[in-house]
Amino acid sequence: MTPDSAPALLALHAVRITGLADTPAVAHRYGLDPAETKELLLDAEAHGWVEHTSFAGTGGWSLTGRGRAENERLLAAELAHAGGAEEVRDVYRAFLPLNALLLRACTDWQLRPTAGDRLAVNDHADPAWDARILRELGEIGEGLQPLADRLGSVLARFRGYDTRFAAALARAGAGRPAGSTAPTSTPAIVSGSSSTKTSSPRWASTATRNPDPPLIRRRPSREPFLTPEQSDQ
Repeated sequence: MTPDSAPALLALHAVRITGLADTPAVAHRYGLDPAETKELLLDAEAHGWVEHTSFAGTGGWSLTGRGRAENERLLAAELAHAGGAEEVRDVYRAFLPLNALLLRACTDWQLRPTAGDRLAVNDHADPAWDARILRELGEIGEGLQPLADRLGSVLARFRGYDTRFAAALARAGAGRPAGSTAPTSTPAIVSGSSSTKTSSPRWASTATRNPDPPLIRRRPSREPFLTPEQSDQ
């Protein structure tokens, strides 16, 4: 039977993945009980692992430096206990070619070079251009599914990334934002968070770190996609 992760680990890791989220969003990420999640986050705050900030009517939980270190420790211990480090390494190596294709497709979705501007924003006025990208992303999704299945056999929390990818791709194909219903957003498919620091995917950067397979997130339409993840997460 595939092991389930401890709720405290899931709550802390959900904060890390979301970057900044309120309690219901953190609970939703792994299907946790909202009331239990609130208590877990308050405990984590008491340990100095997370902090809650508010600004201009919005707010949420974010990970501290100490929290990131604790998250890494918990993930490494969990993976070692599950005995799946070698499988994670193998899946990571198999994912690298897909990641290269993903990077190119995301850049093409955000940018459509013109004669006078090679960094011109894709205004999605060319159906053929967008259709090609969506076909490429569909092929990436087909390649992702067996990899996600392999990860899901190591730990239960690894499941579902391929289905979320497929759902977001369907929204993009229907002309709706991939990661949000907001009409002002352009869908971008990323394999981590929205930073542009490195080119190695966060989800399986090492065998002792948490493998987070690709997911789809909203990205501002004027911010070109360059890399899949945030190196310090």
